[in-house]
Amino acid sequence: VGTFPTPEMSRFVPRGGRVLGGLVHEDRRGNANRFTSLVSFRESPDSVATLLEQGMTQAGMEPPVVGSGFGLRGGFMPAAPTGVGRERPLMFCSDSASVTAIVTEYPTGSLLRITSQHSVRNSICEARSVRVTGVLSDRPERLELPTLRAPKGAAGGPSGSGGGGYRQSSAAQYTARETVAELIAHFVPQLQDQGWTLGKRMVDDDIGLLTARKVDKGETQFLTLTHYLSGPRQHELELSVIVPSRRP
Repeated sequence: VGTFPTPEMSRFVPRGGRVLGGLVHEDRRGNANRFTSLVSFRESPDSVATLLEQGMTQAGMEPPVVGSGFGLRGGFMPAAPTGVGRERPLMFCSDSASVTAIVTEYPTGSLLRITSQHSVRNSICEARSVRVTGVLSDRPERLELPTLRAPKGAAGGPSGSGGGGYRQSSAAQYTARETVAELIAHFVPQLQDQGWTLGKRMVDDDIGLLTARKVDKGETQFLTLTHYLSGPRQHELELSVIVPSRRP
């Protein structure tokens, strides 16, 4: 039996589960800022989702404010709540952290995939922080990422974001029937509609890469979309935009 990559996960993950593994994500400076765990349960996905929601509420977390417009500057959007089969996508926010989770059917009952992010900056959870504090921070203007929406029938959504100055990124976890090639192809017209000119596209069975560029207000922006399969129908994506002319 494994352990959680960060102790705080034990506060809101339902008891009785078996930790199968964990992953620590680091930023460009080597700081751990995102944590993912896989936990199996004997209970059904609906029961685990309900228990998780209760644990989140007790820990002071609540669903994000959707459609408010605050703090949302593009990137990956949450998938429609239909999911695939009995998969349950869930999102929770506090003033300083965000949590995304997907509960799926599993041979022994259900499987919980949960990711916590120690920041709400430029994420869907920033809307809650703005609503609670009543003010926007006075940080410098940030890059605006293109908005990308998952295909119909997918589950999941944003798992983190970061950057500042000359670089901005957004990460997402989706559960979808599509292959890597099909999911990247789904995002292509969305990028083109937002003014991006496609560059290279490289796709394999379990990994993909797409590049693009555009000029906005005299600045040339470079985009990279990376995509890999971490398990059956489990898609991990990261979108990054860089403006070299802004580098200090």
